[in-house]
Amino acid sequence: MHPYERWITIRYLANGLRSKHVGRSRNPSEDILNWIAAHARPLGLAPLKWRWGSNDSGRTRANKADWTKWKAAVLAMAQAPEPPVSALQKRIDWLGDSCELTAAQRFLLGLFARITRSRLVCDLLAALNRGLGYD
Repeated sequence: MHPYERWITIRYLANGLRSKHVGRSRNPSEDILNWIAAHARPLGLAPLKWRWGSNDSGRTRANKADWTKWKAAVLAMAQAPEPPVSALQKRIDWLGDSCELTAAQRFLLGLFARITRSRLVCDLLAALNRGLGYD
C-alpha cells in the first residue's frame, strides 16, 4: 500500500473514531473490532485485544483502557505529516482541478474513488455504518 493511501485511510478511521457514536462509545461495535483485527497490520496499527462479553447480550467488549489507548494512537498517527501523494491522489487532484471542484467535492471524490478501489476502505466504511445501525 502506498504511504499516502495508508495515511489517508488512517485519517478516515480517525474521523470515524471522533464521531460521537463510534469513538466515544465505551464498547466499540463488533464490526469495528473485526475491521481492526483484519486491517490493523497493513496500516501499521497496533492490534486491539477484545473478547466476547459475559453479559446477556453476548456483545464483544474491548478493555476500556486498551480501547482509549488504541484510539489515542490512531488519532496521533492521523496527525502525521502528509507523505508524498500517490498516483491515485494525483489523478483525483487533476480531475478536481479540471472540473473546478470545491474542497468538499474533492474530498468526496477521493473517498468514493478509494471505496471502489480499496477493499480496506470499503470495509471500514461498512463497519462504521453497521456500528451506527445503517445496514
